[in-house]
Amino acid sequence: MKKHTLVFLLVFTFVASASKSPKLYAGSFFDTDTPNQIFLQVDCPYMTCNEVTQEIDPGRGTKPVIFPDQKRCFIPLSPLIRIMQGTCSWDSHYKAIAITVQKVSIKIRINSPKAYVNNSWTWIDRENKNVAPIILNDRTFVPLRFIAESVGCKVEWDPENQFITIVY
Repeated sequence: MKKHTLVFLLVFTFVASASKSPKLYAGSFFDTDTPNQIFLQVDCPYMTCNEVTQEIDPGRGTKPVIFPDQKRCFIPLSPLIRIMQGTCSWDSHYKAIAITVQKVSIKIRINSPKAYVNNSWTWIDRENKNVAPIILNDRTFVPLRFIAESVGCKVEWDPENQFITIVY
């Protein structure tokens, strides 16, 4: 486990220093013409966003995870939305989350394979209709690709190293 974290940090420190990505400054990530990047690795509690490495969920050790039965990468929702300067709110009665990033509105419910995106229902995963947000260790985990692509990001997956790159 520690070896994975060390490898992740070393690789992304190298990638971040070699890239032309802008440093993290005030203002929206979506305000620049230069693509922004978020790097994650399965089973690693750190992410790198535009050359800044930080814990995904400070003090909790929360990590991206692949659930074998769904074969999809899930991440804790709120850190991703915060880094994209969006908002999310929790409705404990319905176990539902309302997300807003830029002009995109997403409503999802725990254990529901459909989401309401900009006033339209859609499957979270058209290939696997069992994929749905879950709660794990008191954190809401969502399918990474669905959330990222819904707000206009490109998601790249390196299966050999289990690296995820989100570009927006």
